[in-house]
Amino acid sequence: MKFGISTMFMWSRPGNLLDYLPYFGRAGFNSLEIGITKNNFFPMNSPEFITELTQMLRNLEMRIQSFHAPFDASIFDPEPRARNYGVREIIRSMERMLPLLEFAPEKPCMVIHPGTHSYKIPGDQQSRSSIQSLKEILDNPLSSRYHICIENTLSSHFGSTASELLEIVRGVGEGRIFICLDTNHTVYNSCPEDFIRAAGDHILTTHLSDNFHQPYGEFHAPPLTIKHSKIDWKWILKNLPSHTRLLLEPDCPSGMDVDLFVEIAFISARQLERLFDR
Repeated sequence: MKFGISTMFMWSRPGNLLDYLPYFGRAGFNSLEIGITKNNFFPMNSPEFITELTQMLRNLEMRIQSFHAPFDASIFDPEPRARNYGVREIIRSMERMLPLLEFAPEKPCMVIHPGTHSYKIPGDQQSRSSIQSLKEILDNPLSSRYHICIENTLSSHFGSTASELLEIVRGVGEGRIFICLDTNHTVYNSCPEDFIRAAGDHILTTHLSDNFHQPYGEFHAPPLTIKHSKIDWKWILKNLPSHTRLLLEPDCPSGMDVDLFVEIAFISARQLERLFDR
């Protein structure tokens, strides 16, 4: 299976990741993006939890392609206390995830959100703060164990366009950080095809989902499970750089059983794989 799946969509579910991880294995997934939520769902500061997670990943023969950094790691905030906290949280996350690197056959990604609502903080300030923060993160020796990736955000946020992300990439230094393409986020702003044309080889990993023509918000439907999609999935899979990691980031509707939803996501991944191979 070329396609993996992110665990980030389950962050608000009761219990913790250990309760749900077997669903992914039973459905057929064998590679993951681990969402570092820091709440009870993923208590990263608990050595016992990390030990149990390590054993379960080993038993399920799972691979890790990527980690998603905590949402509160506000590297874009020009306020020094908030920005320094964001940098510390990324570095702490890299340290806490070291025991899980045995499940990463290649250097994993660490995906970071580089911006927030533009009406809260002007975009140029967010850009400068993100560049400064990312340089400080890369100065830490732990960063050599990860590919640092910045994700395109929702259209109301700084960092929603390829040009804004490329401004950060070039400010930090090309080849030092990469881009995570979130297809759901791009369709609110323009379209994934335009984003891929602009960002090109800077794209290293993905969050693949659809938004079913929703005008705003975080819909994140599994690809190809809805009618009237705005996304040309065959074009996307053909034109993403060959080194790109392919990960679904769907969101389970409230009231739906997670095990059934993961099965739907796997069927979606299988259909994407058929498009990929044509």
